[in-house]
Amino acid sequence: MSPQLFISSLQPIFNKLNWQERAFSYKIGNTYLNNLRFADDIVLVAKTPQELQIMVTELHNESNKVGLKMNKSKTKTMLINTIPTNINIGNEILETVVHYIYLDQLIDLEGGQLRESP
Repeated sequence: MSPQLFISSLQPIFNKLNWQERAFSYKIGNTYLNNLRFADDIVLVAKTPQELQIMVTELHNESNKVGLKMNKSKTKTMLINTIPTNINIGNEILETVVHYIYLDQLIDLEGGQLRESP
């Protein structure tokens, strides 16, 4: 599927989620940050594991309504400065990682540093 088609399918889902100004959004200037999206690469940002679980569940439910499925084998969680907590989609626990690559940048749990991927 082309990135433009995927983005056009995904935007109405995020509009329905209405995550703006909710407790788990980070305010940066006048903008609330709770997700980063580029084509099919999505990062959800939450202040607590409980808030992340709510976001994952809501995204999963709204996506299913329009026939989009989350790839559970590619969906990972990374928790910084918190007690390890399982995040799941339905009955399936998502893998927790200490680093991942997003848009060719390595996001690392140790110090939260960004550096270009190898």
